[in-house]
Amino acid sequence: PITQKDKIILCAHQKSRELWREYLKDTRRIKIDPPYQKGWIRLFELTPAAKNRKDVKDLEKILERINTEVVCRRKDFVIRCRKTKKWITQRQGLSRISLANLRRKPFPEKLLKYFVFYPNYRWPWSSFYQFKFPFLFELVIHPNMIDCIKTHNIDTKAELDRLDQWLNASTQQKRYEKLRGRTRSWERYPRKAQLDRLRAKQKLRKFLLEGEEADQAIWLTMFSDQPLFRLFYLRNLNSPREKTVC
Repeated sequence: PITQKDKIILCAHQKSRELWREYLKDTRRIKIDPPYQKGWIRLFELTPAAKNRKDVKDLEKILERINTEVVCRRKDFVIRCRKTKKWITQRQGLSRISLANLRRKPFPEKLLKYFVFYPNYRWPWSSFYQFKFPFLFELVIHPNMIDCIKTHNIDTKAELDRLDQWLNASTQQKRYEKLRGRTRSWERYPRKAQLDRLRAKQKLRKFLLEGEEADQAIWLTMFSDQPLFRLFYLRNLNSPREKTVC
């Protein structure tokens, strides 16, 4: 049965989720004077030839949608690969417009003539549009200047920390998981049961190697769910083992 304390735990978890959403939404930007540089940023811009075209406004709208940005500490954008431990140059390309993204954020149909459609008949929503003329854009590197920082509400953060500290206690957390129908792996096999199982295996191994008598309770309790071990025990229960003398 659900007690009054269980209702308090459930309400506290619901309050914690609401505070976390409020904490993420309540973001403020504080300007820094003077700004400071933090690495380098690389992005696409129109080439000089593209700026002289008649459809330069359409290209600017397209670039605003498919542009990508990469920030790196080094100006040459060379990073070290984790697997091969080799220094490689970061790749960067224009983003695609998928059908799922097009549904969430519409795009003018007159601008789709600049794209090629690649259908995916197995997963239709994975079909995408790719820009036809990537040579109209070029990669440009600029200093990554930080002129403002994001801050959150300190009072909301303090209240959230106090509530999480109470909820993360062993009794409240275990009770909440039990109410939600969750179980932990270490609760099914506590430390004492693991030690008993390990000692039983060591005793069994010692009996098989040196010929000592194994405890019948170990066989029946620890290995009753394994028919091969049970059959081996019943077969060798009354048969004496001969000790070899070296």
